[in-house]
Amino acid sequence: MFKKTAISTLVLSLSYLPVGYTDDVADDQKFNSDERLITTLTTDDQAVLEQALADDAAAQAAQEADTAAQVAADADAATLAALEADVASQEASAADAEAQAATDSDAAAQTAIDADTTAQTAVDADTTAQAAIAADAEAQSAINSDAAAATAQEVADADPTEENLAIAAELQAIADETDAEALLTIADETDAEALQAVADETDAEALQSIADKTDAEALQATADETDAEALQAIADETDAEALQVIADETDADALQAIADETDAEALQAIADETDAEVLQATADLTDADAIQADIDLTAELVGQLSPEQLFAMNRSLNNATDGKLMLDIDAVDLQRVIDGNFNKQQINAFTQSFEQEARFQIKADKFTAQYDESGNEHFLDKASSMEQKGAQQQAKFDARIAKFSEQPVAHAKSQAKKAAKESAVSAAKDSAKATAKVEAKQAAKAAAKDSAKATAKVEAKQAAKAAAKEAAKEAAKEAAKSAAKKAARENAKKAAKHA
Repeated sequence: MFKKTAISTLVLSLSYLPVGYTDDVADDQKFNSDERLITTLTTDDQAVLEQALADDAAAQAAQEADTAAQVAADADAATLAALEADVASQEASAADAEAQAATDSDAAAQTAIDADTTAQTAVDADTTAQAAIAADAEAQSAINSDAAAATAQEVADADPTEENLAIAAELQAIADETDAEALLTIADETDAEALQAVADETDAEALQSIADKTDAEALQATADETDAEALQAIADETDAEALQVIADETDADALQAIADETDAEALQAIADETDAEVLQATADLTDADAIQADIDLTAELVGQLSPEQLFAMNRSLNNATDGKLMLDIDAVDLQRVIDGNFNKQQINAFTQSFEQEARFQIKADKFTAQYDESGNEHFLDKASSMEQKGAQQQAKFDARIAKFSEQPVAHAKSQAKKAAKESAVSAAKDSAKATAKVEAKQAAKAAAKDSAKATAKVEAKQAAKAAAKEAAKEAAKEAAKSAAKKAARENAKKAAKHA
């Protein structure tokens, strides 16, 4: 650090410097700034990079909106499938129950009819015996008793309920009380007393009492209201147990709760506001990483410029600083300056070629905008003319680069003049210039660092937000995937079942 006396002497020395010297110092500080040159050269790239990042973000947001809508729709579909499985199971069970009820109704009617028949047979036996009807009728009555017992046994075998078994046993007992063959022998003997004896073996009143407990006609009317065979055929079309197993694989209430957490229609409406494919196609037109790599390479190449080239580049590009004019100078162009070891005249021609192209491009863009507004193709012709002039001017100044490289004498005079000017500067000026240069460079670096830090904070915040959103999206996606997979499996089973 300078001592107080040294600083005082320096300030005093500066007070005697010419007025224009201060401007020279400021220019030296400005034109010797590598940060200034990097900013000037990458302004257009930064704008393109920001747009590329914005396009990427828009495409990502649209994709996330589509995914969220699809997840919600899948959750709704899974819930609906689970509910349909429950309904199918319930309907199959109801069909089985209805078919069984019809079968039971038919059985009850038949049992009542059989009871009536048995009672009537006993009455007939008594009547036959009492009226001394032919023994053939007596024999036939006994045969009917055997048939009734056999029929009851068939019913009991088909539907072994307690009632059916009791009736079958009872009818069999009744049938066992008569001997058809014996009665037939008796009938052949035409012995009425023997027939009366047979009739006495059955109790018509008891059998009628049993028959009176049921109304065969009413039960038959009830049975006629349903078609047991048709209902059984319907029930056989589904397997209630299998459908219940399928329904038990999903929890409709739990899936409904998940589906209720999102509004599929609202999410789809949001997704419909953007076209993810179009936005992705737009984002794919630019490569943010490649643009950033070019910016980084430009900064690296600026560091390879000689102090004279740095000064000349900054001074030549003074009109383009602070975004006043965006030049399309990229790392490849800058490498050309380094490889060709351009002098200040070549650098001036180099930058002018890009400045001229940029200025005419601005005019061309204005004419293009006028065409977009009016549809008048005259403006397109104007725009094309401006672009051609820009290309001509660029080529014109680009040609001077080689020309200036062939003027060593002029270059030597320029270098000599510059050396003379530098040797005339006082020690105080050198000290002040050095001090100011260091401070300016530090200030520029600090500003660049602050800018980079701010940008990094924004990007980090965006990255964190994106990561959080992605985590939430993945959680929802996994839940919906599981639900959708179950739903798909259920639908496949149902389709296979109906097939």
